[in-house]
This record gives sequence, C-alpha cells and structure tokens, in this order.
Amino acid sequence: MTGLTLNLALISVIGGLLSLDRRAAMQLMLSQPLVAVSLLGWMMGYPQDGVLLGALLQLIWMSCVLFGANVPRNDTLASVSIGGVCFLYASYVQPLDAATWTLAVLLGVPICVLGQWLDIKLDHLNLGLAAKADEAALVGDTRAISFSIFQAILRIFLVNATAVAVTTATVLYLVVMIRGRLGPSSVDGLGIIGIYLIPALGVAVALSLLRHRKGLLLAALTFIVVSTIIAQGQLH
Repeated sequence: MTGLTLNLALISVIGGLLSLDRRAAMQLMLSQPLVAVSLLGWMMGYPQDGVLLGALLQLIWMSCVLFGANVPRNDTLASVSIGGVCFLYASYVQPLDAATWTLAVLLGVPICVLGQWLDIKLDHLNLGLAAKADEAALVGDTRAISFSIFQAILRIFLVNATAVAVTTATVLYLVVMIRGRLGPSSVDGLGIIGIYLIPALGVAVALSLLRHRKGLLLAALTFIVVSTIIAQGQLH
C-alpha cells in the first residue's frame, strides 16, 4: 500500500508539472498526451506501453488546440490519469491487457471535461492576480509582480496535481472493480474496442482536421501502424 501511495503521489506531481506546460509556463509541448504518457510510462517502468497508449490518446484529442483565449478540453489531465491507472494496475494488480487499458480509457476520457472546467475556474481566479500585478507595475514593484506570477503557477500546479490524484485513484478503483467482474465475452469485446474502434475514432478526429490528400494518407498509415502493433500484442 505504501508503494502504491508513493507512486500515486509521483503521478500527481508529474501531472501537476505537466499542467504548467499548457499555458502557465514553458509551453514546450510536454503536456501533449503522446509526450506526457510516454514520460509517465518511462518513469513507471513501462516505456513501450507508455508510447503506444500515448499515441492512441494523442489521436483522440487531436482537436484540443490551445490558441488565444480558447479553453479546450484538458487532454493533459485526462491522459496522465488514464496512463497512471494503467501503470498502477500493471504494477499492483495484474499484467495490463487490452480489455483493461480500454476500460481505463473509456472511464478516463470524461476527465478532460473536468479539466476544462478547472482551467476556466483557474483563469477567473488568476484575473485577480493579474490585476494586482498591473497595480504593482504602475508603481514599479517588481517583487509584487514576481510574487503574483509565482502564486498563479503554484495554484495551477496544486489544483491539477490534486485533480490527478483524485481522478487516478477513482478510475483505478472502478477499473479494478469492473475488470474483476467481467466474463470472457466482455473481456474479448473490450479488447476489440481498444484495438480497432478507439484508434479508428482517433483517426476520424485527425481526419476532420486535415484537408490535403497527403495528410489523409499520413493519418491512414498512422492508424494502420498503431493498430498492427497493438494487434500483435505489444500493448499488453
């Protein structure tokens, strides 16, 4: 139990740090599902599974684009939570199979809506800090400006780290409970959904953003490669 708690804390810290990359700081694209879940998988000892799961989640949230004042679904929070569930399950319950990670994805995808709501709330709260920073700028108080920025960054980190901890623990509990009650036919059905339908859904989202034939061909080839790798049992 101690190991599980420590790993959950690690996942939460990683999620909190990656949340800063969305808009608060850095913006190095580390918060993208492919990078975030790959990084998490490497730190948890599942590098290959992390890359493959991250690729699937990247396809699903291809339309979550950050620009201007736009606040899209929070794919980072959802992806880190889903990845955390899968890697914790593989570490403390039993080896990860297609049915289990599919169940984690299906249960974890709605977390992106919660993350979007948190982003909006944090933006509203940080408007007060922005006003204080403006007032400090008028009088040349650079320390107050720096402290306002620090407060905003710390607030975003703590809120998202807490959200990752709660959502990961909740979804993990649900996955363990549901997975233990599934019969062979249900397990096979979930496996089919994960291997074929989820990648197809992700490619459909990607195709909706593409206009050129070369782009369509690239998306189709990506789908074929990912599906083939998963079908061969690489994500287990």
